[in-house]
Amino acid sequence: MIPARFDYDVAESVDHAIELLGEAGGDAKLLAGGHSLIPAMKLRIARPSQIGDPPVRHRGTLGGTLSHGDPASDMPAVMLALGAELDVRGKGGTRSIPVADFFTGVFETALAPDEALVEVRVPKLGASTGWAYLKANRRAQDWATVGVAALVHRDDGKVAGASIGLVNMGATPLRARAAEDALAGGSSVADAAALVGQGTEPPSDQAGSSEYRAHLAQVLTRRALEQAAEA
Repeated sequence: MIPARFDYDVAESVDHAIELLGEAGGDAKLLAGGHSLIPAMKLRIARPSQIGDPPVRHRGTLGGTLSHGDPASDMPAVMLALGAELDVRGKGGTRSIPVADFFTGVFETALAPDEALVEVRVPKLGASTGWAYLKANRRAQDWATVGVAALVHRDDGKVAGASIGLVNMGATPLRARAAEDALAGGSSVADAAALVGQGTEPPSDQAGSSEYRAHLAQVLTRRALEQAAEA
């Protein structure tokens, strides 16, 4: 597939990128590595007429993947589990957005048309916190059919709580709140993992049905929590 015709602008700084975004009136996309944007353009899902790009063409960026808002991407769910804070800058200045409020829909975020994500802050993990990230996909290059990011907080060697981020289980990355609450209340890992599907709407596509994803989420959540508890 060949993308629709577009103009390509090289931003010389963050402020220049914001200026270009403002001039485009919402008809532009930042290219930070392009690992998700370019395939979307080839499929004509995305058809921006202007693209701005600092010199990061040959590597993906954390800010780029978060700004793209793909619910099948790994890092949004990881940042969600970590409780990250995102700083975005536009013509009106800089504002901070909790990651839980950043993703609003499929390929949609809280970024205004003239804003760029400029900083990601992640709380420092203590020695009593373990983590794991597991995902299932058909091929190594594929997006996750389902992914699970898990942080487990231990107290005196026992699981005291957890943060669980889910990939490709809805229109946005999701926190598995029911499973988290169950662990905090003293439930076993297996019992908590059984609740991971509550509040989710997994899609059905060529990679798997909604029911298959729901089952995968339970299996991966249990495994991720067990690994995190031992880390």
